[in-house]
Amino acid sequence: MNLELEQAPIDDVGLRALLSRAAGATVGNEGIVGIQRRLVKRRADWRGTRLFEKITVSDGRGTFEVMAKYCRPSTDLELRVYRDILRGRQLGTAAYWGARGNEDGSMTLFLEFVEGRRLKRCDETGAWIEAARWLGRMHRTFTGNGSLTGLPPYDTDFYLAWAHRALESASRVSPEAAMQLRRIVSSYDKVARPLGEAEWTLVHGEFYCTNIMVQNSQAGIRRTASITNKM
Repeated sequence: MNLELEQAPIDDVGLRALLSRAAGATVGNEGIVGIQRRLVKRRADWRGTRLFEKITVSDGRGTFEVMAKYCRPSTDLELRVYRDILRGRQLGTAAYWGARGNEDGSMTLFLEFVEGRRLKRCDETGAWIEAARWLGRMHRTFTGNGSLTGLPPYDTDFYLAWAHRALESASRVSPEAAMQLRRIVSSYDKVARPLGEAEWTLVHGEFYCTNIMVQNSQAGIRRTASITNKM
């Protein structure tokens, strides 16, 4: 299988061993009898190189699906969020299956593969409302939570730094663009300070409609998204 990625993903033997350990009671005594792998997406940007693979695992009773996310550089903070912070919270986020560090500084993160539609493609207003409710529930769940200690903070300096970066970018566009944005940045501390001094919680840094999956079931709508690792 040629995944055309610089870092070599885990081979079938290693994958089977990892999933067998992670599945535990899920597969029972039958064990894993088959694995099918399919490349879903490849991405390279300022965050590094990412490759997403859908893995269908068969045991003696049926199948379940896992998403493998190959990351370079390693996403240790994302690993901590899925493994330690979100685990057991009943928020509908993808279940954590395991992770594997590689000698080249990359990492493979194994998560539940969630079928559904991207929120962007949902015409019904209810799906958008439920997504907003989910975000509020997540914020309430982690407000003042001690498990967030050590994550990068969204404090006043963070917000002011991004305002100045925006000004630098506008200056490269044109003097007019810089002048218009400078008026905003000059008073931005009135926004940055209340945000930075607010009570800490887990913040989803990429909560936009193309990054949110909506899954309908008899139990209702499940909302899940790729959680980032910021406060």
